[in-house]
Amino acid sequence: MKTKYIFIITFSFFVILLGIGLLNKNTFKDFNKEDSPLEKFEIGILPENLLNSQLKMMDKKLDKSKIIIAAKCESRIHFSFSNIMQDVKIERVFKGQTLNIGDTITIVNGGDLISLNNNLSATDDMHVINLNFVNELIPGNTYLIFINDVVHALQNKTLYVVNRDFFLSPIFCYQPIENIPLESVDKNYNAIPYKDAKENEFFLMSEEGIEKLYAYKQKLFKKYPYQS
Repeated sequence: MKTKYIFIITFSFFVILLGIGLLNKNTFKDFNKEDSPLEKFEIGILPENLLNSQLKMMDKKLDKSKIIIAAKCESRIHFSFSNIMQDVKIERVFKGQTLNIGDTITIVNGGDLISLNNNLSATDDMHVINLNFVNELIPGNTYLIFINDVVHALQNKTLYVVNRDFFLSPIFCYQPIENIPLESVDKNYNAIPYKDAKENEFFLMSEEGIEKLYAYKQKLFKKYPYQS
């Protein structure tokens, strides 16, 4: 009798998982086929008080990242499941013995949340994505990147995961990019359509926050210059 109950519970659980799988298959959308995939999304924007706490934490922990590199972006973003990936070519290695100048690697950036549920968005027909308040890398630009995990994926693919100890991704462009303060379109969450923020390097809510992060970037660039 006990075996029968275990079978029934197991079978029911399998049916539930099968249903979830079919639902995900039916709602799956390949954003890699879009010309401007991020413009289909609403993103979070960072208020100054949370930025302050992040900068304090970065001051203590960022240098402890396992890999620190300066690298030139070689590709636009590519979605794989809920991950956002881009290829970069290493121009300087500050930390990380297994990497060399000239290597091309794939970095994984952004958070884990990509929701196709439009009810989570304040904007009609928008999906929701977590970019960790940092824009996609621009091909041709060089970035200071802090990495903490290396994942050996399928088909002998090695992925380098940007340090996720912070909810502000530690990626900083050496070339100047103008940032403007962003205003939320949602009363409950700090959010904005990506298309209204796409020219920014960071997604911040105040001019004061922009100035603080700019000063912090310059401090990092003196410590980690990609050109000697």
